Amino acid sequence: MPNLEITKRFTFEAAHYLEGYDGLCGHVHGHSYKVEISVAARALVANGQEAGMVMDLTRLKTCVQPVIDRFDHAFIVEHETMAYLHRDDMNIPVRDEIRNESRVVVLGVRPTTENIAAILWADIEPRLPAHVSLVRLRVVETETSWVELRA
Repeated sequence: MPNLEITKRFTFEAAHYLEGYDGLCGHVHGHSYKVEISVAARALVANGQEAGMVMDLTRLKTCVQPVIDRFDHAFIVEHETMAYLHRDDMNIPVRDEIRNESRVVVLGVRPTTENIAAILWADIEPRLPAHVSLVRLRVVETETSWVELRA
């Protein structure tokens, strides 16, 4: 039997900044991100509440939503950029919320959509039940641009 696959879409709003980028993305800006998560199984669940399903979509949401919530309405920034913003000799006013990193996600990598997708994959995969596999993760940044990871 071929793999059976289900997909659920999640959304989050976030701003990010690509320091050193020569273009519009080199400014602080935001996106309405859409994240599609596809999981697959070799067989449907045989019994219980999920009988006849790859996985209950509500259960999938329970696994994924806490990871998505980490990024929702946050400013996503690279650690080195954040350290620069915290310099005491800066003449740029930085709001206290940013100084306290409230709703700021500080990454060890540049916050490109590719890196955000890879981080989401790494954070979501271990949260899934053993009988399913994460097979596809798509992060849609704009109506015409997205990143897709596949197993």
